[in-house]
Amino acid sequence: MDLVKKIIGIPGEVTKAGANVAMTFVGANSFLEIAESAFLRATQMAVLKFVGIITKTIIGAMVGYVGPIPSIWKAMLDNPANEELFKYLKRNWWEPATFLVDLLDPMKRFVSAESPDGTPVSGADAWNDYSELDLHQPMNRHAVFSQVQRFFKSVIEILKQKDDKDSKFVMDISLDSDGQETLWGTTGLKRKEDPNQQPETWLFVNGIAGEFYWNRLSVNKLRDFFFDPDTPSTNANGTAHAHGNGSTDAASRRTEIKGIFNRSDGILWDLIECGGERRPETAPVSKPRPFERTKSSTTAQHQLAKELRAALTASKTTRKHIVMVAHSQGCLLLRLALEQIYSDPQHADLRAPMASLLHVYTFGNPAYDWDVHAYTASTEHFANAADFVAVLGVLRLYKRNADGPAKTVDVTYCSRCRVGDPDHERLPTQKVFVNETQTGHLFGSQYSLQQKDYVCANDGQSKSKLLARARRNVGPQPQPQARS
Repeated sequence: MDLVKKIIGIPGEVTKAGANVAMTFVGANSFLEIAESAFLRATQMAVLKFVGIITKTIIGAMVGYVGPIPSIWKAMLDNPANEELFKYLKRNWWEPATFLVDLLDPMKRFVSAESPDGTPVSGADAWNDYSELDLHQPMNRHAVFSQVQRFFKSVIEILKQKDDKDSKFVMDISLDSDGQETLWGTTGLKRKEDPNQQPETWLFVNGIAGEFYWNRLSVNKLRDFFFDPDTPSTNANGTAHAHGNGSTDAASRRTEIKGIFNRSDGILWDLIECGGERRPETAPVSKPRPFERTKSSTTAQHQLAKELRAALTASKTTRKHIVMVAHSQGCLLLRLALEQIYSDPQHADLRAPMASLLHVYTFGNPAYDWDVHAYTASTEHFANAADFVAVLGVLRLYKRNADGPAKTVDVTYCSRCRVGDPDHERLPTQKVFVNETQTGHLFGSQYSLQQKDYVCANDGQSKSKLLARARRNVGPQPQPQARS
């Protein structure tokens, strides 16, 4: 009855007495039908206000039970960028459910249910070698179990607030099996670089639900696709295999990729944190919305900014190009790191090498916009059309025809370019490349690195500069077939 008082201003006792009298004369069922009729005849604004009050009341009741809402959750609810998200989920509630189902597909290793021995179909190696959910691999099982542990530890941390209202939320869901490293590099081939080719520095940062082994799989994938195609590499099963067509300029390829490890704190905290990091167009570029964040995420951002500063500083002398690859939440960390470096007056000398030597490539980018492309030499985004995370971010303004070729509405992906900011008119346009057939969000097993799998959403014709360099040629993601 307090809820009714909030809505119509009548004291709860009076409302309750009136309701009892009404139900005495017309009956409870008839009274409910009258209330339903009134609800259906109400204006949209009145309904929204009613639902908003109910939601606030329910959350208030929950807070009274589990303790104060952590600031990271509050930041997600208060972030204007997420208003559009909540409306989208209301209209298309089935999409995240379908997305989660598709996300589990790599666990089957593209094996048909009719297979007598569980052997993957032809062409599946290029996807299974880097699959995060291939449970044949011990370290994949280790990573999955770690994710389960982190989820339940985060739930326990929330419920602890019931008995200790004054304690601070701990969003550091570490495990005894976690290592201490936040940065590591994998070395491919020990070959001299061709003096006729431009040397490079490669960096990679992973997204949500990050486990150390999965970061390694992603780095191995980049190494195998973009570096030496002539020498056999070892897949996740320990089996050596050759790939690609071979290349006379293989020796010119960079032999090391540094992987910045963005450790997960459980899928619950990861998702909430991503919701807080998605900044609306109206927020200042150099001042991201402040909110409490997990220790692992801030550590990864700090390490990423450190590595970028080191590479940019060195590039002033060496003129080495910097290739920065980010996936999922790693894109959000990258944006924060770029803003941090660019806005720091102590590192103003790094703006020039950023603008001429830093090349950014994102996969499944969940960011609301990407105004930071103005700081870099070039930017390319890659997204699976059925990747729900990308649909909320880089594909937010991208539309497709249901019965024809792809159609774009707005893929500038930059609020300043969209309004015709003169400071952005002279900048190269960032490109968005869409895989119209592929589902899923996992970088290792569900994102292609093949030029032929993508269409440029900007003009339908441009080709990716990054994917043009891929040396491993594979077919599309295979579909399970019955084995004879």
